Amino acid sequence: MLNFLSANGKSAIMWLLLIISMIAVLIAGFSFIDEAQEVSSKVTLDIEHYIALELCQKSLVRFEEIDESDTYPYSVWPQLNLGIIYQAMGDFEAASENFKKCLTLSEESGTMFAAAYALYYLTTLAVDNDRFEEAKVYSQHLDTLNSQGSSSNKIRKVSHWPIRVINSFSRITEALVLKTSPRLKDKVRAQEMLQQLVEEEPINFDITYSVILNLCELLLFELRASGETDVFQETKSLVQRLATQAQNQHLFPYVVNTLILQAKLAMVEGDLITAAQFLDQAQLTAKEKSLIRLSKKVSTEIIQLESQYDNWQRLIQSNAPIQARLEQAQLKDYLKNALRLARLEGVTTKTEYE
Repeated sequence: MLNFLSANGKSAIMWLLLIISMIAVLIAGFSFIDEAQEVSSKVTLDIEHYIALELCQKSLVRFEEIDESDTYPYSVWPQLNLGIIYQAMGDFEAASENFKKCLTLSEESGTMFAAAYALYYLTTLAVDNDRFEEAKVYSQHLDTLNSQGSSSNKIRKVSHWPIRVINSFSRITEALVLKTSPRLKDKVRAQEMLQQLVEEEPINFDITYSVILNLCELLLFELRASGETDVFQETKSLVQRLATQAQNQHLFPYVVNTLILQAKLAMVEGDLITAAQFLDQAQLTAKEKSLIRLSKKVSTEIIQLESQYDNWQRLIQSNAPIQARLEQAQLKDYLKNALRLARLEGVTTKTEYE
């Protein structure tokens, strides 16, 4: 009986620590969401990040103590979350160091699922900082891990789901690397890979969000080159899909950012009334959910639309090419910020821990 109680007590402690670690990532993630348009290499330390770091570091210490008496390396997850928090703070080196520690510990213990997450974040971190050769190395490492995954007993003992996640991460990171290539054939291949991922059964919203926004960025590249209206409609459809899923799952920071994207697409289409309505809806959601910084961002977008109203009218009345309207809407820049936002929101949720 005492052994049973001891086992259950240990389990309860582990779950509590996992929850603390997750809360830390959410604190950092939601703080970063409001700053998504101001991402830079400068480290921005504020109270939310300090709290997140303290919570995650405490959980890491406790997990390391548990690891000494257990065969499963539970500390890999708070180690990963520390990397996510440092990434949100804009500290590339600290983020990279923690992701690498997570990767090393995961590979030494044969925890390939956690290793896949570490490699995914290392790849996106390298891409965000224009270290494309480094990103290619991590992507290739993940591809090797994916090849080993189907025959790995450690993974198959958990469920088929981790194998799907590792496979998705492998293809996403490969597409990310191809997307950065200056060669058109590589961008085309990246677009094909992302479109295939979109058509598959989704694993979770975070992966779907990253895939769709990366695809939208490539579609806009195609749109600037071709001016084809079908490409624009496909982009609108994908963003609407994200908006619906975010709303259904009550992911309100995502909802607000997606509404801003929809507003910018409406501007490009020449529908300034609908654009203003999307921004009003984004402002209402941000205020209702106490997303203070996001509310300020929306206010900035509203003021910008009002100040540029005459310019937009001239573009619309002169039937300016879509390339000029895309430039005016600054859609490319906002998509890049939204992509960073998706990666920093924290993919490691309770589902993964289970």
